[in-house]
Amino acid sequence: MHRDPQRPYGWSSGNQNGNLLYGMEYFNTGAVDKHHGKDAACVVCEHQFASTVYTQWGRSTCSNDHTTVYSGLIMSSKTTEYKSENICVDLERAFHNRSSSSLQNSGRLYTTEMEAGASPEALYPPNFELSCAVCSVRENAVYTRWGSRTCPTGNSILYEGFMATSGAHLRGGGSNMLCMHDVPEFPEGMGYASHSGNSLFGVEYKNTGTLDLNPNKDAACVVCQQHVSASSVYIQWGRQSCSNNHRTEYSGLIMSTYYSTNKGEHVCVDLERAFHPLSENVAHSGGYLYTTEMKAGSSDEFLYPPNFEVSCAVCSSLHQGAVYTRWGSRTCPEGNSKLYEGSMASSNYNHAGGGANTLCMHSSPQHPEGLDYRINNGNYLYGMEYQNTGAIDRNHDGDAACAVCEHNSASNVHNQWGRVTCSNNFRTEYSGLIMSNFYSQYKGESVCVDLARAIHRRSESANHDGGLLYTTEMEPGASDETLYPPNIELACAVCSHDELVLDACSICTGPESIEPEPLP
Repeated sequence: MHRDPQRPYGWSSGNQNGNLLYGMEYFNTGAVDKHHGKDAACVVCEHQFASTVYTQWGRSTCSNDHTTVYSGLIMSSKTTEYKSENICVDLERAFHNRSSSSLQNSGRLYTTEMEAGASPEALYPPNFELSCAVCSVRENAVYTRWGSRTCPTGNSILYEGFMATSGAHLRGGGSNMLCMHDVPEFPEGMGYASHSGNSLFGVEYKNTGTLDLNPNKDAACVVCQQHVSASSVYIQWGRQSCSNNHRTEYSGLIMSTYYSTNKGEHVCVDLERAFHPLSENVAHSGGYLYTTEMKAGSSDEFLYPPNFEVSCAVCSSLHQGAVYTRWGSRTCPEGNSKLYEGSMASSNYNHAGGGANTLCMHSSPQHPEGLDYRINNGNYLYGMEYQNTGAIDRNHDGDAACAVCEHNSASNVHNQWGRVTCSNNFRTEYSGLIMSNFYSQYKGESVCVDLARAIHRRSESANHDGGLLYTTEMEPGASDETLYPPNIELACAVCSHDELVLDACSICTGPESIEPEPLP
């Protein structure tokens, strides 16, 4: 959250009971922990020369002669709490200026260990804490090819590895998917005992329908670097090949956990569905991957008939402009080209499982060859609706739109959370509100939704209750309450810069005290 926040126009100080945000605390469980109960800090950095900044999961230093920006530990919520995100937290584990030492009812960060099963135990013995390294490279985009051990023509392999996430049988831990390095480095001072914090597991393919492949095999992944000077590698959700004359790096299927287990991430898994060299043909209790079907309701059923499996295509553009999604709009800002408009999709608010992240579905879908028209009971996607709870809500039960934009000049587009306009002389592409599902529902993703909160072309006014979007308020505790008073709705700004790359780093810096400034 920004140290110089701005309140959105029309904000209210009343408790709206929509989505709630909290500060985060470090929690100690093992040998490499630090600053128990302190309130976690962060800083957003601008790199001076790198074209790409990315994370190598399982390393302390960056391989492939890439520069190590910082070294950290994989951290997330505890396995017995509720789902969060696996992130790379600096070894310093700094705390913000107004941190207290008292324990709060807030977000929590625990160190992470690998568990036995679908992971290669010869590389990652169980119960060892896990490192991470944030890396920079001067040229060309870096991305992960899920479900493969090779990179497409015109790309170099940085490393091949295995897919890892929290266990589908566990309520807590990080929901997102990681590609673990095949030459790991473990943190200095690690312990060899189970520390009951966050756990990672290898991931298995599960079969439910006609498009499935390699049941119970342990999923592989590879991290690739392009040879050509492409500034953006991104996903077109619902496509098999990339539109707009963009290059198709690989074609895949949207996959995630089973809809009734516990949250995972929607990822684009290669049609090959490769498994790593140490894979076993045994069903383990770990992470799971199921093919995905769209369900009726707030989705565009004319384009995405119910129960059809859903494709995805990973795309690159030789144009140097960044590609990003404008949530809650059908248009792109001036200075951008619209690649496609579509509809917002997520898992159902009432389903414990499926992917926690939000997707922008393509308006010209391509369905996978050999799809099954039956209900296969794997992962489900739903359209999303706006829900009203307070003073600045809009378009209650409208079915949310989105647009995927390519900037004509800026090589980087990023979010400034808590701002209405962009600081540091960055250009404001659009202003929005932080939105996600209701705080007592199952985990979703916080996204920056345009103030227009536009609806897609075939939106209905009926209450479908698939994926839901509520405005967001900050709650007291580990947050900085001087800057973010409780119960005030939170703004966001999407920002661009014509050069360089942004990455989240280790500690917050800035003025000791800056009051929020309301818009006129």
